[in-house]
Amino acid sequence: MATVKKLLESYERTGSYRRTAREMGIAHNTVRKYVLRAQAAREGVIEEIVPRDREIHQPSRVVTPEIRGMIHRILEKNRKKPKKQRCNAKLIWQYLLASGYLLSYSTVKREVA
Repeated sequence: MATVKKLLESYERTGSYRRTAREMGIAHNTVRKYVLRAQAAREGVIEEIVPRDREIHQPSRVVTPEIRGMIHRILEKNRKKPKKQRCNAKLIWQYLLASGYLLSYSTVKREVA
């Protein structure tokens, strides 16, 4: 809440979302969001600028132990093959998609690395 107060004070002083964002080191959209919420709180539309019971919705992890095990088994099988014949992250990703798993290429690439 202290950061939001600093943000609002900076906005009152500068009058610009972008200049405030530059000073605070945050995105101008974030500045805009909190300035508009502060105005709504002053008008009585909402009760608080930052809700006390806000929930952060974090998506569930895609890389389950089962998927992680599959990736590592594939890599172990390929360890003894010549370098050009080994499966890379893209091939592993395509195999997992064909097996019915829904995950992104970057997730597989991060696990392979």
